[in-house]
Amino acid sequence: AGLTPNLDRLRDNSIFFEDLYATGTRTVRGMEALTLNLPPTPGQAIIYRPEGTDLKTTFTPFLDRGYDCGFFYGGDGRFDFMNRYFSTAGCRIVDANAWEEKETTFRTAWGACDEDLFNKTISEADRDHAKGKPFHFFCMTTSNHRPYEFPAGRIDLTPKDRRAGAVKYADWTVGDFIEKASKKPWFEKTLFVIVADHCASSAGKEDIDITKYRIPGMIYNPGLVGTKKITALSSQIDVMPTVFGLLNWNYSTLSFGHDYLAPSAAKLPQRSFVSNYQKIAMITPDTMTILKPNKKHSSYVCDLASGELTPMDPKKTDEAALLHDTTVYYQSASWLFGSGKLKRD
Repeated sequence: AGLTPNLDRLRDNSIFFEDLYATGTRTVRGMEALTLNLPPTPGQAIIYRPEGTDLKTTFTPFLDRGYDCGFFYGGDGRFDFMNRYFSTAGCRIVDANAWEEKETTFRTAWGACDEDLFNKTISEADRDHAKGKPFHFFCMTTSNHRPYEFPAGRIDLTPKDRRAGAVKYADWTVGDFIEKASKKPWFEKTLFVIVADHCASSAGKEDIDITKYRIPGMIYNPGLVGTKKITALSSQIDVMPTVFGLLNWNYSTLSFGHDYLAPSAAKLPQRSFVSNYQKIAMITPDTMTILKPNKKHSSYVCDLASGELTPMDPKKTDEAALLHDTTVYYQSASWLFGSGKLKRD
């Protein structure tokens, strides 16, 4: 609808995940996927659980290399236990409680607008750079969310335009952020990872409507990475392993994610993981296997573009093998968490 000119421009100059799927329907599920790189374990997101503390995350390799890690949020990070999760993962908490009053110029029900969030991020990056300290910041935006409020004078739409206005404003803030950052001395050595947490809605007539899970994801800095489309079916859990591949880092991990820029990427099995409040599933380029409560399951031939599901014919597709693989992925991820194997040393 022409609402995202800045993201469109960045997409065309980025490493872009063309067929990327969110693991769930809530923000904490997206955060879980991006920082733990695990399939969405049954029940509540790990971030939300009392045991979801002191875990090995994608921050660990940065901390091991002396990076300042920070969680940036314009609201109160106690919501959904985000502060608890990120602080015990080794992050500085830079939520609204850590801001000076003058740093918030426009506030919604969720907190400071995205423009304020990104300006705060830039100021903290400047401070780290002045100290010679490398940084890795996780920024959680909120402007593209009900109640769809944003400051006047930034775009040619108003809050009366509801979601369309919020989308266009959120896009404007990303463009403004990149433009300001590009003038900073730390820009030329900084990767920008832009990715959604989940889609706007998830309800549908099917068991799981896969069309409601496809999200954008990109890795940007024209001086560091070229323009490339990752066309393989991929998951939120694959984003940071791909970033680590670009950094050329050796690190220990329990991640289930793939580096889709690795020389071996073409040989990797294409799979992604999606969930809602009751069901967890594995998708391949043409199938969906769903695990349900009480040990029930469903298997479908799946058209990812339309979301159409057709009951699987065991004579044409190895349903048993797909069910086995789906169970293994989810059971092993659940075991890693439940056994304490994910705890930081």
